[in-house]
Amino acid sequence: GNSRCMSFRLEDRQTGAVGVFATDHEAQATPPSEIKKHFGGADVLILDCAYEREKSVKMTSGWGHGIPLGVIREALASQVKTLWLTHHDPSSSDSLIDGEIWGEVAKAYKHYTGKREFMMAHGLTKPSFDLDQVQMCYDGMIIDVQKVARKFMSMAA
Repeated sequence: GNSRCMSFRLEDRQTGAVGVFATDHEAQATPPSEIKKHFGGADVLILDCAYEREKSVKMTSGWGHGIPLGVIREALASQVKTLWLTHHDPSSSDSLIDGEIWGEVAKAYKHYTGKREFMMAHGLTKPSFDLDQVQMCYDGMIIDVQKVARKFMSMAA
């Protein structure tokens, strides 16, 4: 679970770009304040989303791996700007990742962004990212954190 999560927060002091990488992270029912602070406001949050809910409940709960419901909840509560999902189960096919797991991501996003009490509890009047700012990572992928940060800085200006 979270007590054994390896996570890095990288901040570029010149540009203000922030990237967070967390793997082997199994979300809790309520995001702890230290997680919200660590992930908080990241331009890029790369987070473990290894399993679909059903497999996690039946086989992997407590192993320290994320599922869509938990990663969406923590990313929204932490007010990140983009979410990149990684550490997929090696036995998962591309069609499972792009189909069932992505479907659970979309459903979780709709659930939490439509839940007024969740939004208010985390000081949100609107989500900090849209569903199209959630990406599935793949082997060899390169993410330019500064480029992502510049995009959001120009939108805020």
